Formats: sequence, C-alpha cells, structure tokens
Amino acid sequence: MAAVAAGTARIGLGCMALTGIYGAIERNVAQDTIHAALEVGIRLFDTAALYADGANEELLGRTIGSRDDVFVVTKFGLSAGGNGTLVRDSSPAAMRASVDASLRRLRRERIDLLLQHRPDPRRNDAVVAGVAADLMREGKIAAFGLSGSTPERAEEFGRTSPVAAMQNEFSLATPERQDEPAILDRAGAMFMAYAPLGRGLLTGRFGNVSMPGDLRERMPQFQDDAEKANLERLAVVDDIAAKHAVSRAAVALAWTLYAGSNVVPIPGARSPEHVMTAIKAANLALTPDEMLRLSAGAQQIGI
Repeated sequence: MAAVAAGTARIGLGCMALTGIYGAIERNVAQDTIHAALEVGIRLFDTAALYADGANEELLGRTIGSRDDVFVVTKFGLSAGGNGTLVRDSSPAAMRASVDASLRRLRRERIDLLLQHRPDPRRNDAVVAGVAADLMREGKIAAFGLSGSTPERAEEFGRTSPVAAMQNEFSLATPERQDEPAILDRAGAMFMAYAPLGRGLLTGRFGNVSMPGDLRERMPQFQDDAEKANLERLAVVDDIAAKHAVSRAAVALAWTLYAGSNVVPIPGARSPEHVMTAIKAANLALTPDEMLRLSAGAQQIGI
C-alpha cells in the first residue's frame, strides 16, 4: 500500500459530497474541487458505486481518468432501494458486475482499492474474500478492504484474503473508536477515517442546515437547540486552534493524522477553499499534551 502514502500528509479527498448528500453542487465546482486537491498534492480519492447511483464515480472518471499518479478507492455491495432504503448485496455476481461498472465509470483499467461498503449478512465472508482474491489475480483490483466494519471482522476476513484497509467514521466526535487505528496498524492495514470533521460538527456548523437534500437536516446534533452544548464540548478545540491561529477544522483533522501513522482522513470538501483546510492540518504540529487534551475532550464531544 505504499502508493497511499503519496500526497499531502496522508490526507485524501472524500468525494461523496461532490454529487449531493449535503445539498446540490454545480458540476464545475465539483471538478474545480478535485483539481484543487490535485494541485496541493492530494492523491487519494474515495468514492463508491452507491454515491449518486454511480454519478460520483463518473465525476472522478471525467476529472481524473486514467492518471497513474492517483490512488482511487471505490466500494461495492450497497445500493439505493425504495423509500430511502439501502440494499446490501455482496453475492459473487453482484460483486463482479459492480466492479466492471465502476471500472467503466472511473475510466480505469484497475481499481487501486476496493472496499465492501457494508457487511452482507446473507453472504459468507469467505466467499466474498475468495471473489476479491480472484479479482486481484485478474488485475481488476489491486487491494481489498472493508467499510463500516470492525477490526475483529477484518482479522477474521483476512484469513482468506488480505485486508489492506478498513474505512470507518473516525473523528473527535466518535471517541468510542479511538483504539481502532492501532488495532489495524498491528495488522499492517490502512485505516481510512471518513467524516473526520464530524459532518461539520467540528467546524462549528450546528444550526441552519437547511439546504434541500442535506442529510444533516435529520440529525439532532445539527438542530438549533444543540448549539450551546456543542460549543461547550468544543472548548478545548477552540483553545488549541486559537493558540496555533488555525480553524477548528484544521485542529480536528490534525488530530486524526496524529492518531496513527496508518490513518488516512478523507474529509468531504465541497469547494477549493475547503481543500486548503487539509493543507493547514497537514502542516499543524500538535504537541503530545495537546493530543492528550483533545483525546480527553473527545469523550465530551461525542454525540
């Protein structure tokens, strides 16, 4: 997985927000955001077949295409059902069909890292692992991993096929997961941290989440009556941010980087300006005392 280390201090770009989920975004803005990430040295881009029903992969395909200096991560096994439901299908046929479709949309000959988006309780993990091993032998994928799973499952899964990475939500707002990067590191696996800014909670966006189609409209931590409690929880983040003259977001991202040498945060920037936050985080040197204070404060931030 050496290619993952390329780019800006192990920071990748989570592309899901570039085709909706947090509200509509113009195509040119989405493409400019990807170009901005490339210009500052970001080389890992995360997407999924689920995101906007493949349109997110198509966006990356149009913007990045077959460039050989980027590392593309995509996922299979989760699709939109009726009435806002999600369908899990990791059958061998569905897995192969998803990979072939992703390759076409991404305009690539090989996927650098394929993740099972979520476990499929109807499928035996050994069968999924076996298909993954076949896809690697066929040259369609370079590595395989899991998303929305546990280190224990990754260890069990790895007995059939190597698990190169696991992707989970991980930030100061998810203190219950602070030990996961170290567990994966011992297994030699990358830990991809999605929502490293707590979906905006750690940047100070609490109320006024009213853009049509914004997933956060239904989340209690983003309602107006939660703002006072959120500000109190973020006091330690604000104190450290003021000391370094940076934003809350830069401190929160820096914390994820310092959480382990195998951690790759993938913030979901929605504009070139947002990409610059990652650069400031990459250059921010937190002291051991600041890391301890942030980790202790995370116990209060988690919601």
